[in-house]
Amino acid sequence: MTALAVCTLCGAGLCPLHVQVEKQELHEFAGMGKTSHDQPARRLVCTTCAKAEHSP
Repeated sequence: MTALAVCTLCGAGLCPLHVQVEKQELHEFAGMGKTSHDQPARRLVCTTCAKAEHSP
């Protein structure tokens, strides 16, 4: 299969069967504090990195 995305953690090419879509909350500094965006960003990762992130 052809790679359609790249894992944001390890750089592996991802086909539609092996891509994992994760949500990521975005933060930025504004004045004296940190603000969060209302809508989370999406992050594409491979199944190996997704399993590693969610393992105990």
